[in-house]
Amino acid sequence: MSGSHSSSDDSSDSRKRPREKDMDPDTSPKRPNCEDNVQLKILVPSIAAGAVIGKSGEAIGRIQKDTNTKVKISKQDEFYPGKKYKVFSYDL
Repeated sequence: MSGSHSSSDDSSDSRKRPREKDMDPDTSPKRPNCEDNVQLKILVPSIAAGAVIGKSGEAIGRIQKDTNTKVKISKQDEFYPGKKYKVFSYDL
């Protein structure tokens, strides 16, 4: 039958990455631990910023607690250049 795909036990044809236990111990696929600070910035439309912050800051507080991060929000009159987006910065 045309277009059929036959299953093969030949692992050399696999496109998957090798399992960790099969890899050379000197080459790890994992990222190295680093002491550098990592910051993630998310643009939120100013109209939605209140929903992210929540009543009395409850939502943003829950986000910080659940993710173990510190969230900073751009000031009321500060927007991403050329847009009406607030900048939410997460220190990871």
